Formats: sequence, structure tokens, C-alpha cells
Amino acid sequence: AAILELTVAIGILLLYFQKTREDLSEREEQYRSLFKNNHAVMLLTDPETADIVDANPAACAFYGFSWEELTARKITDINTLTNERVSQEMRKAGQKQQNRFSFRHRLASGEIRDVEVYSGPIGVHGKTLLYSIIHDVTDRRRTEERLHATMSQFAALIDNMCEGILFEDKTRRIALVNQAFCSMFNFSE
Repeated sequence: AAILELTVAIGILLLYFQKTREDLSEREEQYRSLFKNNHAVMLLTDPETADIVDANPAACAFYGFSWEELTARKITDINTLTNERVSQEMRKAGQKQQNRFSFRHRLASGEIRDVEVYSGPIGVHGKTLLYSIIHDVTDRRRTEERLHATMSQFAALIDNMCEGILFEDKTRRIALVNQAFCSMFNFSE
């Protein structure tokens, strides 16, 4: 009877381990599918060595490297910061002190792109890696710079006009006045 109970217990444990292995395999396949089939640029990086451990097809297309070429590099080969600064930023991400970063990354062509990186730790096969999603924000930054320059020119033009000028916002609050307006009514800005 004891042998029969032991045999049944072993059988139940084997079924449990098989189910656990199947569940783990299914989760790994889901992760792999989400990583590989996603259109967002994604990298897995080793925070200790700065090695790029994995890259999805979107990352390969963005950076202009094959998967083999990209995973043979370190993130310090792509990021334009010094190696020490990259290490500091990786530590912040790994310790969950910060998860959003603004960097400049170098493509295979040598072109530099402004990127926002969302990064955090993830356990893979018993090792902690950094899982990063990269967004190219170069065009947005250039547009913001042009807008800022235009607004500065506009403000200088308004301020140097001889006529008094006043702008109101939607709530009819004064948003901007020039020096001529202030002089006309003896107001300070």
C-alpha cells in the first residue's frame, strides 16, 4: 500500500512539473512573440557589461544593423554619452530610480537621432537585464527648436514695436504685453 501511495504521489508530482513546464514554455512564447512582432524599437541590454543581448526586428531596421551585428555591440557603441554616463543611467534604470531617458543614438549610417528610452529591469533566465523601448523623437525635437526660435523672434518683434500691444488668452487674461503698452499706461510688465 505504501508503494502504491508513493507511486501515485510521484505520478501527481510528474503531472504538476509537466504542467508547470508547459505554462512556463507558453509564457516564454508569449513574451518572444510580443518582443519579436512589435513595431516599437526594443532592446534587451546587460546592465553589467552594456552588451546588447537581444533586439527585435524593429530595432534592427531602425539602427540599420542585422540582428547579429546589433547583438555583437554594446549599448555604449550606440549611445553618444560617455561609457561612464551610460553606466550611471543603466544603474538608475536597473534600480528603478528612473525609467524615462533622453539620449542621442548613433545609427549604422553614422546619423545621430534623438531618442526617448523607456527602460526597466526584467529577469531572463535568472539574469537581470534592462528591457528598453526606444522612440525616435528627432523630428519632434527639431520642430520644437524651430517653434522656440520663431516664438523668440516674434516676442522680440512685438517688444520692439512702437505701438502698444496686448494679447489675451481664451479666458481674457492678459497673456503678453509689450514695453510700449506698459509705457502708455504706466504699468510694469
